[in-house]
Formats: sequence, structure tokens, C-alpha cells
Amino acid sequence: MLLFSSILNTPAGQLSYLYDKDKKVYAVFFDTQAKHIEKYLEKNFEEFQIKQVAKGVYDQDFKKYFKDSKYSLQSIPVMVTGTQNQIATWNAVGKIKHGHIARYKDIAKKVGDEKAVRSVGTAIGANPVCLLIPCHRVLTSDGSLGGYSGGLDKKEWLLKHEGVLK
Repeated sequence: MLLFSSILNTPAGQLSYLYDKDKKVYAVFFDTQAKHIEKYLEKNFEEFQIKQVAKGVYDQDFKKYFKDSKYSLQSIPVMVTGTQNQIATWNAVGKIKHGHIARYKDIAKKVGDEKAVRSVGTAIGANPVCLLIPCHRVLTSDGSLGGYSGGLDKKEWLLKHEGVLK
């Protein structure tokens, strides 16, 4: 499988994304998440090659998101694979609308077990397509940031950019 790679400099840091010939996105990640994505790809896809491109198919969408705090990326098609719990969690997180937040407990309820907050947190941390499945919009029950595989500075920037945090 051939994946195309585009790298963008954003106000939140260097962002990369991988997509196939059908324009489905397999990974979106900040530079701090690169090792996580490499492991995800190796685990879930037997053979793949990555070809760097000068201009990616979604460059304009990502640039518009970082310039326009109201622009949503959730219409970009993704191709993710994972456990049943991960897929259920990512589907629930994918429904969090732009400019809104949810709590880990809210997501756990949506996947059918409000006590499964830890497994929800683990699944969210394994999300291979940050921004497209907006895991940065999930906070702890007391409203603190919780975790973010890209770094809490990026999560905070994204939430401020979307108008959720002051």
C-alpha cells in the first residue's frame, strides 16, 4: 500500500498526515506523535510505503483550520483500524462538534460502560488521526485537560483556537 505524506508547519507545531490514492487519511499527527504513528502503522498494516509529496490533497483544509477557528475538518474521510473498543471510542469522539467538548465519562457512557473511563482514555490516546477524530476535545470530569499524545501544550492551543478555552 502506498501512502502519501504531507508535512505542514502550523501555529501548534509541525503536522503531518498520510493518505492513500482514494484520499482516505490513515494518520494525522504532530511531530511529537511520530513514533506512536509508526507503531500503529506497523501493527495494523502489513506492507506500506510512504512517499513524501510537496503538496498534499488536504493541505488547504488544514491551513484553513489553523487560520479560521470555526472551520471543521470532520468531513475529511479517514481509514482507521483498531480494537472494537478503540473503534467505538473513536466513533463517539468523532461526533463531538467543533467548538464543543466532552468528558471522558461522557464518552464511556456512549460506548456502553460509564465506568470504562480508563479504557476510553487509552483508546483516545491511541487515536491515529488527531484533529479529524477530535480527541483534543475530551477533558477530565473536573474540566482539566487530562492527557494528549501530542502534548498538553498542543491540546491547550487547539482548544483555545476553537474557542473552548480562554
